[in-house]
Amino acid sequence: MRQSDADYRRILNALLGQVRCHDEGRYNDICMRFQQDPHYSRNYLNWLLSVLYQKNWDSDYSIQQRTDHLRESILELNKRVIYLEEHGDPRAEKREQKDKALDEDRIDLFLEHIRSEVVQIEGREKKESLRLAVFTPLSPLKNGIADYMTVLLLILKQYAEIDLYIDEGYEPDDPAILRSFPIHRHGEFHKLHDRYDLILYEIGNNPHHAYMVPYVLEYPGILELHDFRLDYLHRLLPPKFQKIAQAESVCPMYPEGCGNNPLNLYLLKASQGVLVHSEYSRQAVFDESMSIDVRKIEHFAKVVLEEQDASSLVKAHGLEDSFLFSCFGFVNYAKRIEQIVIAFSNLVRKYPNANLKLLIAGEFTEDYLTSTRALIRKHHLKKKVVLTGYVTLSDMYRYISLTDVCMNLRYPYGGESSGTLARIMGMGKACIVNRVGAFDEMPDFCCHKIAYESNPEREIENITTAMQLLFENGSYRNWIAGNAQTYVMEHLNLDLTVQLYCEAFDHFYRKPTVDTDTLMRKAASFLAYNYFNDPHHAATYFASRLHSYFYGEDVEEQQETEQAPAEPACAVASTADIGTNDET
Repeated sequence: MRQSDADYRRILNALLGQVRCHDEGRYNDICMRFQQDPHYSRNYLNWLLSVLYQKNWDSDYSIQQRTDHLRESILELNKRVIYLEEHGDPRAEKREQKDKALDEDRIDLFLEHIRSEVVQIEGREKKESLRLAVFTPLSPLKNGIADYMTVLLLILKQYAEIDLYIDEGYEPDDPAILRSFPIHRHGEFHKLHDRYDLILYEIGNNPHHAYMVPYVLEYPGILELHDFRLDYLHRLLPPKFQKIAQAESVCPMYPEGCGNNPLNLYLLKASQGVLVHSEYSRQAVFDESMSIDVRKIEHFAKVVLEEQDASSLVKAHGLEDSFLFSCFGFVNYAKRIEQIVIAFSNLVRKYPNANLKLLIAGEFTEDYLTSTRALIRKHHLKKKVVLTGYVTLSDMYRYISLTDVCMNLRYPYGGESSGTLARIMGMGKACIVNRVGAFDEMPDFCCHKIAYESNPEREIENITTAMQLLFENGSYRNWIAGNAQTYVMEHLNLDLTVQLYCEAFDHFYRKPTVDTDTLMRKAASFLAYNYFNDPHHAATYFASRLHSYFYGEDVEEQQETEQAPAEPACAVASTADIGTNDET
């Protein structure tokens, strides 16, 4: 039975009203999307079903606890829909009331069905030491993920048996890695894959990860997504996999022909689960497909309290008694290096007697290096700007130790997290970042944030102002630096990170392999068939829980029950996409 348009929008507005009272900007964004994309409203309501999935099927619960919790959810659902019927938008079209007395026997039958279905598939007990296959780049490749994994792997070996699978064309050179792990060329995995409990794929948006794509699609594992956007990686794939990526990465967020498609969904859907390093990426994955099991583990960093011996670098680059601004990492357009150079030139003109220096430590693309050098000559900064080229991780730490203010700008933003930023903070240095994505998730008291401006003059003005503030105000600079180091010590330390990885591995090893989409359709259909006119009323309950899922459990009751807002211009979705009256 299909609802009328007015009744459908009444239920949708019950959802929007709760979003609006917490985040006006998100509410406006949702309404705008409804107008632009006819599939979005359907996707948004389906998205709500994942709330029940997250609540009831986490590996921390026993099967009995999960089904008991589902019973509680059904009881809450009944109360919530009655409330919405009695206190709904008075302007909405009224529907015929239906007896909503709960049938306890039917609930028991349904829970027993779900319980037996999960028991048949799950059946794996906690294992003390998992056997992992890890696909990752390694040193000497010039790759930040290789540096990240070198540290992490040497700790994880205490908790798991790990084999490494690498690309052709290079020989790993880290002595500790060579001593600690069996290392295979990736082609060997076809005959060895059965020996592993889990597979971990370290995916980034660069050529060093292209070899992993066929294995992700053939042998489902855990996808650690270091960059949300994989469009550059996509261009490096053979035509066969480019076609798969394009066909399988279409979703309501990125419909066919969308030029902004991150081209990652084909890998996400093929995986048992996904690890990301920021809330931005977690939410972005969730927006693409609510059925993907995604967990966030932030970049770790070590706190460096001891002095670094950087005297040779000071002498080599003439950095004696200088106030040093520095940029680190692979250099491309998104790092805003040219804008930083211009802002630095403004500072040099303003303080002609100050010994200001700008250090750019990282490998350039050839074209970008040419244009940057031309810009340095144009502003007469040849003696003020130092270009080092690629530096090793140990040298990076030494350069950071010399730095007074680090620059870590990013735009356009591809969903990446910065291991360099975490290292900078761990060394107690003040950093200037853009207020975007994962960078904006760092507390405001740990780094100095500036907005990105589409107006070039305004952007350079913002960068100049920030650099000047941190140059002039030593107290503020030291306050940020101290806060950053404390934050890393408390929240980004390696012990906590390893614990989160171990919990994630245990979760993905023990989790039910039940078809989540099918289970949710059954749950929604059961609720709708037994208590409500159609599945939209089941979805309404999940709508009522949306705010607590994203904003915490301590939301005031009156916020939850505010009157729904005026009806937005929303596209109407088919009820068939929410659930059908399948047999349970």
